[in-house]
Amino acid sequence: MKTKLLVLGVILLLSASFLPHASAQTRAPIPRQTSIIWSDNFDSYANGTFLDGSAGSGGWKGWDNDSNAHGTVSDVQSRSSPHSDMISNASDNVHEYDIESGNFTYIAWQYIPQNVMGQTYFILLSDYWDGGDNNCIYAVQLRFDSDLMVVESENDAATLPLQLGKWCELRAEVNLTSDMFAFYYDGDLLIAKNWTATPDNDGSGVLKLSAVDLWANSATPVYYDDMSITTGSQQQPKPSLQISSITGSKGTVTAVIENTGNGDATNISWTIAMNGGFLLKGKSTPGSIPSILIGASATATSEKVLGFGEVSITVTANCVENTTAVTGTASGFVFLFWIIGVK
Repeated sequence: MKTKLLVLGVILLLSASFLPHASAQTRAPIPRQTSIIWSDNFDSYANGTFLDGSAGSGGWKGWDNDSNAHGTVSDVQSRSSPHSDMISNASDNVHEYDIESGNFTYIAWQYIPQNVMGQTYFILLSDYWDGGDNNCIYAVQLRFDSDLMVVESENDAATLPLQLGKWCELRAEVNLTSDMFAFYYDGDLLIAKNWTATPDNDGSGVLKLSAVDLWANSATPVYYDDMSITTGSQQQPKPSLQISSITGSKGTVTAVIENTGNGDATNISWTIAMNGGFLLKGKSTPGSIPSILIGASATATSEKVLGFGEVSITVTANCVENTTAVTGTASGFVFLFWIIGVK
């Protein structure tokens, strides 16, 4: 009896040594062809220029065309030398656009000094007009809060740590065709939802980009530079998920979910399900991943498994940009808390 148990133990150890191990595989992002719709690096203006709606302001003005709400061209900070737009105190700097279809990426680089005080805002509006006041429709409303040290997508309970003393990219990936956007702060996903949802999430938005508003809200200076709107010149960026591998190990099943499309995937939902055999634990594990960028991958891992017998494994995943789930399948053998021979 002791000999049989020893042989069984050796077999299990050898089987485990040959099990494939999952890893977070990544590869270089797939390049996208883009064209510039609009850009401003503030370097063509004279230092100290008020961006107040007057001639030479490059289309910038104060909210409601109030010249007192201007931004100020400054050489105190710059990402591309020598200037940026300084937003402070009464600044409520607006630039209007007229984009009503397709997809685009809005980028602004922001610098918040270490000694900042107050709350300052970055806002994208789907409908703006001078004199509109509270009737203007907001699509993105971000608050940069020096007291709480967070950036928040207001009313969404979505926050990230506030970054001070460095240039941070603010990036909105917007698809008006599918009524979706994703906003990234310093490379991290902050919020993804319908463009027409509005910050109040009442669905009253409009499928267009009408304006940007850089609002100081009486805060101390914050700086913006290298702002742009770009769009794909050939096709709309779209993610494409696939289950590139399914592996087993001691206690868990791991799947690699890969984005092989030309657009970022956001709010990915996944499930690892096992059928067959006699399973006490681990029959179905749901989970989520905030985002998988173009050409990157992420792993999904099941809860601990306990059981015996042959099982079939099904992994499904979908994202908000593609609601149709992708599926990967494999089979294996569960022996107590080991998953052997997954293929």
